[in-house]
Parts: sequence; C-alpha cells; structure tokens
Amino acid sequence: MLLRLVLAVVLLAVAVWVGGPMVVITLAPDRDAPPEVDRILPEAKRYLAGQLDAFTSVVRYVGWEYRERDHLVILMFEMRAFPFVAVDRAYLESRCTPIEELDPVGMGGGRGVEDFATDPEISHLRSDSQPSCNDR
Repeated sequence: MLLRLVLAVVLLAVAVWVGGPMVVITLAPDRDAPPEVDRILPEAKRYLAGQLDAFTSVVRYVGWEYRERDHLVILMFEMRAFPFVAVDRAYLESRCTPIEELDPVGMGGGRGVEDFATDPEISHLRSDSQPSCNDR
C-alpha cells in the first residue's frame, strides 16, 4: 500500500514536471507577431529562457513597439519557470538598427517589469532625451 502511494506521488511529480510547460504553452500561447518580428522570436525566447537558468522555463511573446524614426524596437515577453505560477515580465530593446538586421542576443533589455506602458526604463527608452542615431 505504501509503495503504491509513493509510486503515485512520484508519477504525479513527473507528470507535473514534464507536462507543466505544455499546459502553460497551451493555455497562454504567443500573441501574433508581424513577420519582421516573428523571424527572431525563437532565438529571442531561447535567449530569455537561458537567463532564467531553468531547464523548464517557458517564454511567451506578448507584444512589441516600433518607432520608425530611430528604429526603436521593444519586444515584450512573459517568462515562467517551474512551477509556472509566478510571471516575470521582460523586454528586449534596440535602437538605430534596422528591424531586418536585429539579433536578439545583441539587444539590450531588462526584467522585472510591472507594466510595459509605465515602466521607468522603457519610458526612458521612448523619451526624446535619447541621442539621435547620427550621434552613435
């Protein structure tokens, strides 16, 4: 009887460990991305998952911003590590690089974002106080 209980607990733990990412991905898939962003999402998600240092991390794309005058690109993500309860919001950003030349690994970024619309670091990136691309 005790052996069956222990076996059931172990099997349940394995099912949660292996099945957890699938449940998260199924319940909260990536939002649709434009083609110019969609091409770099797999690499961007792998890069951010590596930042969590977790084998079973799940990264979900939730949106982007683009400003043509200075090629400002902000990619927004939600990240979850096992047991997938807590959400860590993150972003990757780039300025002055044409969108077709973006490389997620070379982009700047940050984690711990409460709200993408009001985050101070992202607001600073959007501000006109940034140097022009000609000054770089």
